[in-house]
Amino acid sequence: MTSWNGGSSSPAGTSTRSGARMQTKDLRPQVTEILSKTANGCLQELGYFPGLLQQYKAAEARAREWQGENIKLFADNRKLSIALKDTQALLKPEAKQAMLALQEQLHCAQLELQRAHSEVGALMNERTVLQSRIAAMETDRQAFMLQYENLRRSYANAFDELQIIRGRARAMQQASTSSHQGQPIVAQTRRSSSEQFHASILCFYSDCSFE
Repeated sequence: MTSWNGGSSSPAGTSTRSGARMQTKDLRPQVTEILSKTANGCLQELGYFPGLLQQYKAAEARAREWQGENIKLFADNRKLSIALKDTQALLKPEAKQAMLALQEQLHCAQLELQRAHSEVGALMNERTVLQSRIAAMETDRQAFMLQYENLRRSYANAFDELQIIRGRARAMQQASTSSHQGQPIVAQTRRSSSEQFHASILCFYSDCSFE
């Protein structure tokens, strides 16, 4: 009979170890996946994520670029500040003179404004006086128009009466001429005097020009 020592392996032990190795090979990817997920979750909780290094490098490059621009801007601002100080130092006397000139112009403008206000007040008073005069003149005009209308009517009546007198004078002259042709010379002379009187009246009225 053959005896099996401890150093020798039995077929059953060999198969058990082979099965364990196969199970270990099958579990390794799962364990690796679990560990990877766990590690990624921890990194995400800490603020780390894929592509963080690239973003960090890009941000670092932008920071260096901005730092250079800031240095340039600081230098430009410093030059500008120095230039402004120099300009202010050069223009200070001229600026003071310009300020004094502006103050003088402002004072003159204020005086002119006061004068204009006074003139406007005087013009307003004069306007009030003129309005009063115009109102009085309008009253006088209305009274004059009333008088003119009365005179026009009086003239019309006088003209009508004149026409009547002229007609009567002509009739009397014709009657006197036709009825007294055979009377003595004295009577004719008297009639001639009467006729001359009527003729003078007619001449007087005929020379008057009424509108």
